[in-house]
Amino acid sequence: MTAMNALIEDNVIKLSMDTLASRRTKNGEVVPSYYTQKFEYYPFTKSILCGTGDFNVIQKVMAFSKKVLSKEVETFTEIIDDFLIENHFSESKETSTIYVFGFDNNLRPHAFALRSTSNYHIEEVANYNKPNMLIKPASSEISKYFESLKNIDSEEIFKRLMRKEREIDDRASKSTKVGIGGENIFISIIPYGGKLMSVCKTIDTFDDYDDQYNYCLRHLND
Repeated sequence: MTAMNALIEDNVIKLSMDTLASRRTKNGEVVPSYYTQKFEYYPFTKSILCGTGDFNVIQKVMAFSKKVLSKEVETFTEIIDDFLIENHFSESKETSTIYVFGFDNNLRPHAFALRSTSNYHIEEVANYNKPNMLIKPASSEISKYFESLKNIDSEEIFKRLMRKEREIDDRASKSTKVGIGGENIFISIIPYGGKLMSVCKTIDTFDDYDDQYNYCLRHLND
């Protein structure tokens, strides 16, 4: 349950995600649970790891990913894939997709998706030869909106895009609502002088940040 937007171009990776972790009540309503960072950047293996869907699976993968021997994104992705398959995470009740964004030994960007619905088969969804914008949750409305964002600073695009995703999600039914909120955390990674340079920062805070925070406090023991 998250908003994730990622741009992979010929020499840069840009990603932004919200910080609200939500849960479903017994009657199926999506409510705030806590705030967290939903992606991890691992400079030692030139990679970012994040995911959508079952956050329990995502947390377990993140914990494991700190203990792997890898120095570039392709090997890192294969190791994560083995971990997901060996632990039978595809059998979980909720679906999940693990995303790995990173650079190879020649500092060229790649993006991989590992989906539980395909038993976490590795799918390369973008790279330096095949630039792509990944928008989650996806919809025809958000795709049209993204196309309207031309000649705007990239950070502003990521900010407006997630605001629109939140607007759409607020109108969604119980069954399709994902819960978007907290802050919009943005990271950009680009090769510079034979190394990778990264910038990570908060680019937006949702208007109901404090309201959601207080709700979480009141329902800590639910």
